Amino acid sequence: SLVAADTGTLYRTSGGFTDPVGPCPQTGGCQWAPRVDQSSVEFLTDPSANHGPLYGQLTRYVNGSGDHYSATGSVPPGYRAEGPLGQLDLVQEPGTHPLYACQNGAEEFSSVRDDCEGSPRIALLGHLYDSPAPDGPPMLAVYRCKDGTAGEHFDSTDPKCEGKVQESLLGYTLGYGALTRYTHQGAPSDHWTTTRAAGAGYRPEIAMGMVSLVGGPGTRALYSCRSGSDEFTSLQADCEGATKLAGIGWAWEAPVAGVPSLPLYRCRIAGGEHFVSHDAKCEGMQQETLLGYAVARAAVTRSIRGTDHAEGTAGLSAGYRAEAVHGYLSLVAEPGTKALYQCRAGGDDFTSLDSGCEGQTVQGTLGYVWSEQPAGRPSTPVYRCNTGGGDHFDSVREDCEGQHSEGLQGYLLTTP
Repeated sequence: SLVAADTGTLYRTSGGFTDPVGPCPQTGGCQWAPRVDQSSVEFLTDPSANHGPLYGQLTRYVNGSGDHYSATGSVPPGYRAEGPLGQLDLVQEPGTHPLYACQNGAEEFSSVRDDCEGSPRIALLGHLYDSPAPDGPPMLAVYRCKDGTAGEHFDSTDPKCEGKVQESLLGYTLGYGALTRYTHQGAPSDHWTTTRAAGAGYRPEIAMGMVSLVGGPGTRALYSCRSGSDEFTSLQADCEGATKLAGIGWAWEAPVAGVPSLPLYRCRIAGGEHFVSHDAKCEGMQQETLLGYAVARAAVTRSIRGTDHAEGTAGLSAGYRAEAVHGYLSLVAEPGTKALYQCRAGGDDFTSLDSGCEGQTVQGTLGYVWSEQPAGRPSTPVYRCNTGGGDHFDSVREDCEGQHSEGLQGYLLTTP
């Protein structure tokens, strides 16, 4: 273990990865860990490999001993993302029911019962749908499974539970997966685009939107492939003769009816590296093909490192751990929306409606929030808050969780 003295964060190293555990001094183990500067541990901390870009959606994780963990945010040290299980509704609506993360000894399991079947409750994960809508968005059935040999529970979208024992149908998720583009910290031109976890050394760069996890008419399958050191996305199941890493979902052949969409182009750098872009000009590089279209939505996650909060859509910066998922914003300007910017003032990350970040450093556009409650869509307000000590954060609570409110930023959807 290591403690970053300047941010007061405890890290634990295991299996070649370094995970943020929690703030000191209240986290156990701080008193014995060597103390270093945050900059010394920054390059070791790899949130994209640790937990994936999957905050905000139901994701299955696994650790080195084969124990599974389903979550929508941070997980204990040592767990790595296996893949997405779909999107939950953040609020309870008619036709939905809660899903809880529960603990039985060393084992985490999911339950639809608020008493966790007599075990301690870890968290409310969100809300599953009781049944799929006949003409609605793609949906995934999620089952609770049990490994009869080990007695270990896990969640799966396979009704046969991957050869294990099915215990129950938990419910249905929206069948969307968050597609994220990563860049390698040692080679910025090396990219990896996936709905799963990228390899060690890759950090989230851009939220590309959401692809279908179900497929069906009007969609085309996407595959993550590798040729030498180059990871690329292909429409061909044989990866054009290269090594297939995984199926990563389905893109739509045309813009999705009634939903804002973004094109996905496969691009090539002169040196042979491939990447995926929304830009038809491939950011100045060579366009190879149009892969399809993604839904222009992304989950907004609040994270914390020490006392500093940050909002993000693609993943967490080094040393930050997920604290709350606020909702979903649009990645494109829609009628009734306004841009929300990521800003920085010294050591404080904050969001602003001002394109100039109120005279501070502009880090980029986070996305677009609704100025008013969108008609016919469940939504939640989001406020900008201040601790009084110079740290800004966003909250869906009007009272700013007991801190100082600086006003309403806008509205986020509670489903994509």
